[in-house]
Amino acid sequence: MTKKLTIASAILLAIVIMSTGASAKSSAKRSGVPQKIVDLLAEGELKKAIFEMRELPPCPKKNYLMRSANRIVLFGMEKKPSRSTAHKVYQNVAVAYHNLYLFLKARGIAREEYFENADKYYRKGRRAGTHLHKADCDILRAALIASGGDVEKARKRFEKIDEMMLRGDFESMGYIAVYYAAVGDHDEALRFLDTAFTLDPKRAIEWVEVSDDFHDLDDDPRFIAMKDSWRAKSKKRDLVLHVPECDEPRLNMMGTDPYSPIGFSRKAKRQLKANKKAR
Repeated sequence: MTKKLTIASAILLAIVIMSTGASAKSSAKRSGVPQKIVDLLAEGELKKAIFEMRELPPCPKKNYLMRSANRIVLFGMEKKPSRSTAHKVYQNVAVAYHNLYLFLKARGIAREEYFENADKYYRKGRRAGTHLHKADCDILRAALIASGGDVEKARKRFEKIDEMMLRGDFESMGYIAVYYAAVGDHDEALRFLDTAFTLDPKRAIEWVEVSDDFHDLDDDPRFIAMKDSWRAKSKKRDLVLHVPECDEPRLNMMGTDPYSPIGFSRKAKRQLKANKKAR
């Protein structure tokens, strides 16, 4: 009986080890980041992680993580930022810690030091910034707190933000999307993400592909469909060879202002000339 149990236990252990190994390989393949890099980041060995990442082939996810790790390491080596740049320096280093925290959290690893430092530098960035910068830090800090598990506290902080202080640009719309994703409100997260896309399509596509801000939306069919739609729309905005009614062919950007210097048509030229005369 004991021998049978021992054999069964050994088989079960082997299955668990194989499953864990397969999961790690799958995670590495999905993100393009080897497990060794994940382990170094989890251990807080940022310099070693950067060195290892430099040896890897180019990869968007790797580059994203390396930028965050580099920002933190360089921050520790630089002098105290000037008063005019302090808010941005502190916010950037907070975002870097936030990025690494979410990357590890998505892989089931809790690195509380990253969470605490992100929270610390969001607060420092807020104190050093203008009202507009304070709003950015408040939104991102609320998102961080929600990611840490205290959704109620995050909501209370978010509700205190003055809507008049939101710029309405790509960053602020993206930050709000991050907050809603962190509190589990997929509807609002997708709505603000789509708004961010309309403001800067290229950055929006690159962002959702490499960040872990929207990890909890990965299995949402609407999120998948939205990213597919973005890619399709992006292709239509690519440069195409256009031969206008003139002596020399020019490149024309589809979907841009018809009065752009790129690819003026005769009709556009006539309209532009008429507008000048009307002035």
